[in-house]
Amino acid sequence: MFTTHDKIEGPGICYVQAKIRSIRTNNPLERFNREINAALTAPHPSLPAFVSIIQVLSQRYVD
Repeated sequence: MFTTHDKIEGPGICYVQAKIRSIRTNNPLERFNREINAALTAPHPSLPAFVSIIQVLSQRYVD
């Protein structure tokens, strides 16, 4: 006999729940680190490129 819990569980649901947990964080430093990693498209950006990315990201927290 199926229960409500059995009907909700499935590979798709578990995958989505795991994805949400891996993306979401409560720690502001981890969130900022994730934003920097997403913004850096090159493995080793030049210093001016890195500084401009940091300036853009930091404006979100300063304003």
